[in-house]
Amino acid sequence: MSDVYNYPYVGYYTAIGLESYKFNRPQFTYYRRKDFGSEVISGSVKRLFISTEPYVTVPTYDEVVTWLREEHGIFVQVMPSFNSPDELIDDKKITGYYHKVCSSARTCIEWELDFFTKEIEYFDTYADALSKAISEAIKLITV
Repeated sequence: MSDVYNYPYVGYYTAIGLESYKFNRPQFTYYRRKDFGSEVISGSVKRLFISTEPYVTVPTYDEVVTWLREEHGIFVQVMPSFNSPDELIDDKKITGYYHKVCSSARTCIEWELDFFTKEIEYFDTYADALSKAISEAIKLITV
């Protein structure tokens, strides 16, 4: 099941994962935990913290990318692809998206140097590429 069904908000499973890594920025949107359903519910932060029902905060993808960069030094980037692997480049048509995750200047440089020799995973949508990049970035967090 895709975890990007509520874009621009992260999916339920990503939200649960972020909670375990101490994502603690104030949010105005949250999910009820699975045993209460997983629909997105808008509300105030105040209500979130005084409620007796179990909720998990739901940041946007952009908020997560900012948090990864500011709190953990992990950089996430999604770029468009203008050709499929078997076609010539057409700079007017986006054919997919790919992502890059770096945890240091060295890993960013290595990624760039290896770009043409490694297998790149392409995605049909920006949201799918960003979701995958965030999943990979979360795995780099050292608690």
